[in-house]
Amino acid sequence: MLPQMARSSTPPVPARSAMTWPARSQPACDRYRNPPKMSCANGVAGDIIERPWRMAMQITLGPEEVRYLQQQIDAGRFASADAAISAAVRLLKGHDEQMRSIRAAVAESRRQAQAGDLLEFSEVTVESIRAGSERRRSNDNKSHA
Repeated sequence: MLPQMARSSTPPVPARSAMTWPARSQPACDRYRNPPKMSCANGVAGDIIERPWRMAMQITLGPEEVRYLQQQIDAGRFASADAAISAAVRLLKGHDEQMRSIRAAVAESRRQAQAGDLLEFSEVTVESIRAGSERRRSNDNKSHA
């Protein structure tokens, strides 16, 4: 006679062949190696190119902007409209950062002025500033030559 086994409150696990697994379009390892591609609008010709790391966006440019953009691409400055638009966005972000910095400096200057922390400018001070500016410009020209 076989010994009695303790009864469990959990139902028995079915045999592997009886288990159903959720259907997937590709195995997990392939989904991570080859993620689904998303479309990215070209912008000039309206072509759609496949890139897994970009979201789709459609932009509308006026005829003058399209001509200028196409001239830049034809001249070899950019490989594609996507590259030109990406460069433009980077420039815009840099400009926004500079403007935030300038506004913060102006606000700090106003606080200092309201607190009475001012400097008197004389002709000597102005000439000193001009001389420093000219030195920097001549050094910049030498480094670019």
